[in-house]
Amino acid sequence: GGDWGLGCASKMSIDRTHKVVEVADAPADTVTCLAWGEAPTSPDNSALVATSWDGKARCWEVNHTTGNAVPRVVVAHGVPLLSACWAGNDRTRCFIGTSDNKALVWLLQTNQVAQVAQHEAPVKSVLWFNSRNVLVTASWDRTVKYWDTRQGTPACTVPRRNKCMCACVHPQSDVLLVGNDGDDCQQTVTAYDMKMPTATLYTYTLPLKQQLRCLASFPDGTGFIAGSIEGRCAVEHVEAKKDRNFAFKCHRDGDKVFAVHDISFHHTYGTFSTVGGDGGANFWDKDAKQRLFQFPKQGSTPITCGQLNCDGKVFAYAFGDDWAAGAPGAERQTKILLKLVPNEQIAQKKR
Repeated sequence: GGDWGLGCASKMSIDRTHKVVEVADAPADTVTCLAWGEAPTSPDNSALVATSWDGKARCWEVNHTTGNAVPRVVVAHGVPLLSACWAGNDRTRCFIGTSDNKALVWLLQTNQVAQVAQHEAPVKSVLWFNSRNVLVTASWDRTVKYWDTRQGTPACTVPRRNKCMCACVHPQSDVLLVGNDGDDCQQTVTAYDMKMPTATLYTYTLPLKQQLRCLASFPDGTGFIAGSIEGRCAVEHVEAKKDRNFAFKCHRDGDKVFAVHDISFHHTYGTFSTVGGDGGANFWDKDAKQRLFQFPKQGSTPITCGQLNCDGKVFAYAFGDDWAAGAPGAERQTKILLKLVPNEQIAQKKR
């Protein structure tokens, strides 16, 4: 497919009011992952976990109506933390991937952590398969491991040719997707089926030339979107709908190209968000090939993470340095913002 660029700007909306809430007690360094879960206190609230280069994981309770975020608990590990995920609908357990080659379980009620997985290089992604009570860890040591977290050894290990740059799961279809560290300007995503976890189900060759940064599965499991450091995303469908694949440019400013750092889907509408190194955030409709909403720019600080909560009512996004231009001359402040998302900005437009 061809590029879907910014020519659709006339159809997008820009929020002139853009009322957002800044989260208290933000990390001291760049946020590496935002993970939403269910709050234990009320269905009107969600729990938000952030991991950071400052070596701490933090949890807030967020109200869907006001966007008010109450700090709940913080845990320090001492080395940069790279990823997080919740244990499905379990509101008391969160898993964390670390730069010292471990995965931890964080018991939020007691604020205790325990090691549940070990690799030989940093753990880039932690993912939970709710249907099987299995934790998946994907590492820069070129392995994917599956864990019954009650055991000290992996249930199985999948050796790989490439580093894991990003990963996602589609729980309904029991499929794991892993974005590879590409060779020869060729980026690929490998799919694994949990029914046969050591066998490659399929390898997708993407129309992206540079390193992958993020990956998200369609809510219905019929495909995925991958984002790269070249300011492009690839929209990939399963084999039966392969003719609907395309790529589009985003997070660019004239000749300057920035990484796409994170992608998140609205689970009801199937629309999605992207955030990037240009400090921009957008909502998109992949089926109409249209940008639905563009966030007003707030300077040049990159947005490193951006995630819609479980019902799509709140969008959390984190500003911080991505070091794309090397060490900064001045420290960029890390902050996490919460935006209440009105339907007209995230729902598909009527045609």
